[in-house]
Amino acid sequence: MAAEDLKLRERALALFAARDGRPAALEYFEDAVRSEDISAGDGPLLGVFCNFVPAEVVEAAGAVPVRLCSGSVVAQSVGEQMMPRDTCPVARATFGAVAGGFGLASRVRAVVVPTSCDAKRRLAEFLSDYVPVLSLSIPPRNDYRTELPYWVSELERLAEGLSRITGVTPTRARLEAAILRRRARQDAFRDLGRARLRYPHVLAGSDLALVAAAAFAAESSRWAEATRRLASEVRTLGEARPRPADFVPLVLTGAPLLWPAWKLYDVIQSAGGSVVADTLCSVTQGLDDPVQVDDWSRAGIMRALALRYFAASLCPCFMDTTALTDRVFELVHDWKAQGVVAHNLRLCQLAEMQSARLRHILRDKGIPFLAVDTELGTEDVEQVRVRVEAFMEMIRERPCAQR
Repeated sequence: MAAEDLKLRERALALFAARDGRPAALEYFEDAVRSEDISAGDGPLLGVFCNFVPAEVVEAAGAVPVRLCSGSVVAQSVGEQMMPRDTCPVARATFGAVAGGFGLASRVRAVVVPTSCDAKRRLAEFLSDYVPVLSLSIPPRNDYRTELPYWVSELERLAEGLSRITGVTPTRARLEAAILRRRARQDAFRDLGRARLRYPHVLAGSDLALVAAAAFAAESSRWAEATRRLASEVRTLGEARPRPADFVPLVLTGAPLLWPAWKLYDVIQSAGGSVVADTLCSVTQGLDDPVQVDDWSRAGIMRALALRYFAASLCPCFMDTTALTDRVFELVHDWKAQGVVAHNLRLCQLAEMQSARLRHILRDKGIPFLAVDTELGTEDVEQVRVRVEAFMEMIRERPCAQR
């Protein structure tokens, strides 16, 4: 099964690498997702799920965080042998990766599972038969004015649990060092974002997703250096290549698109669209914003981490999703997007309900919107293609379309 998973990844890499004019600096990120480039440090590997787990706390506890969220249909088939088929596809695939011993999932000392939805809660229980599990309880609201003390207490509980596993206490000094290391990654990603904003036609949406997928496990300094090289090349290529007249920028939102289940990127790009910006927790959400610390005491650091990883989250698990709507509007404006596409992963009711509300709001603003309901596999790819192509044609026929 693990060999089949590697073949699946190679096919996906070959598909997206075939695009003409891709920056040469993307080669590092392709190698990273192929070899799962990680730190050579002595710390144990710790599997994490979602963006709710502060990597800084994991590193301060002497462990190496690797995100195990999987989009592999091969791993999903393993997961289906124990989990119900009518369970979140990502939960099935992620459990299958651990149970089947795929890649880094076979090497983690323990995992941290945020209880952001019902599937994650049950996933934690299933995983506990294979590896020690630490849970991170997520409250129903992300209002820092009422929930911040609880968030901080959860992070303190996580820090204690990690120290029991690694034997290392996340001290103030270790937390500060981890924040500064991670900030270098975020600074590099933001630099790439500035280059893309000026030259949005150079780097495809799938290319940016590749950069993010590599960050799931890549060693921080090497990843940051490669991202800065890519940003420089985007600027160089952007100066030399005019923006195509038929360029159609789009914003992508909704459920995560996890490597290597990227058929939606392929379909959108084949139809002439370009994902220039996103709100996905699998891409921009996890890399764009650094931890902002005003008080470098240990209590101040933990407060800053809670604000970054909970209060700023756009996850649909929270009761109020106004922040997500505001962010979509902001991205449409900043990137001059001509439409919004929402990825609804089958059985993820939170994402589906969020996109349904977003549809009505965007319709009132005159912004074209398409919701795509799909799974990890490619069985429905032609149905998705028909809908995306019709959406693109509608955008091109609009009198106000920006050329």
